[in-house]
Amino acid sequence: MRKRLGLYLALALALLVLLPLALLVLAIEHAPEAGVPPRITVADLERAKQLLKAYDPRQLAPGETREVAISQRDMDLALPHLVARLRRAPVRAVSIELGERAAWLQLGLAVPATALGNAVNIGVRMASQEGQLAVTGARVGRIPVPGWLAQAALGLVEPRLGHPALIATVRELYATTSAWSIRPQEVRFTMVARPDLAHRLEARGRDLLLPADERERISRYLHHANALGAARPSTARSLVPMVRDMVAMAAARTTRGHDPRAENRAAMMALAIYAVGRPDLASRVLGTAATRAFEHAVTLRSRPDLAQHWLVSAVIALESDGRTADVVGVFKEVLDSRGGSGFSFADLAADRAGVRFGEMAVADPAGWQLRVAALAAESDVMPAIDRLPEGLQEPEFQRRFRERDNDAYAQVLAVIEQRIDRCAFFARRPG
Repeated sequence: MRKRLGLYLALALALLVLLPLALLVLAIEHAPEAGVPPRITVADLERAKQLLKAYDPRQLAPGETREVAISQRDMDLALPHLVARLRRAPVRAVSIELGERAAWLQLGLAVPATALGNAVNIGVRMASQEGQLAVTGARVGRIPVPGWLAQAALGLVEPRLGHPALIATVRELYATTSAWSIRPQEVRFTMVARPDLAHRLEARGRDLLLPADERERISRYLHHANALGAARPSTARSLVPMVRDMVAMAAARTTRGHDPRAENRAAMMALAIYAVGRPDLASRVLGTAATRAFEHAVTLRSRPDLAQHWLVSAVIALESDGRTADVVGVFKEVLDSRGGSGFSFADLAADRAGVRFGEMAVADPAGWQLRVAALAAESDVMPAIDRLPEGLQEPEFQRRFRERDNDAYAQVLAVIEQRIDRCAFFARRPG
């Protein structure tokens, strides 16, 4: 009897020790699970514009309803960009897979490094029940979790995801929805317009995507850009000395221990805001009133529009990736070809040069500061634009190039790339 009791105690102790270890082995993984996000296209941007126009609650009367349809691709494109902006959250990967009446949300969380790995992958199964979403199951690593336990654990997990304001925002938005329907490749729900909530969430979204310390940093550089412009009243300033002066400030702050990536990003974003010439944009981005009007244009090859294209593309490349910046540039030209100023390959050249400039800042932030300090002329960072077609309205564009990926279009883009390669800043250095 005593031997049997001793055996039971030994087994109980072993379970107490081994079970947590086994759960740890099953939960910890080498890396967050994440598929490769699809590449954004011009068609995606056109659809995003249509969605924003159709479902913007600020444009609807209070209480007005809309049926909203979100595709699998919409979510595949949006979720990774959202996570990339939430720099302080432990979420490193996110994806969602839509099925018949249910969806799997996958979160890859970063945890302190161990011999087993440095990630915990959490999958949450959600289904539509009586028109509302319900958690019906989950898994943590390779451990299955029943729905009732997953629902109970949700309140414990939420605080550890960081960004309580984001969670509160999601809850408030969800409260305005009903009649959820999940099907392969699409989610549908009914939204009740709450313009007052939309305006509050707009301000909260700025706080989520651009934290207070980043806004303060950008404001500091924007004041510097204003001072640079005011130093030469009534005259436009060439892009190159403006970039050189702004990045010199970033380099000086880097030597005092500040993060070069953050400083470079803030300097370029501030200069882009300044060059666009809209104090209201500064107010919306930074959440504070602009201190003064931006009266002094920034030009590139004597054109303000080229400077704006170049700067905005550089900022998008710094914030996300070069491919996104390229597509945004093409999208802008497509819109211009539909009754605007017309499709311009010169603008695309500025877009592409700005992308290359931003990509180099991401690759080597401190080294990039040194290279910017040596800039001497606009031709160092912007190719010649002679013989690049401009002002093409859509019928003419379609006649000459038909589709944006045909041979004639590709040949013009190849010429642009060759010209950029010859710019001193982008030229390959030996070794």
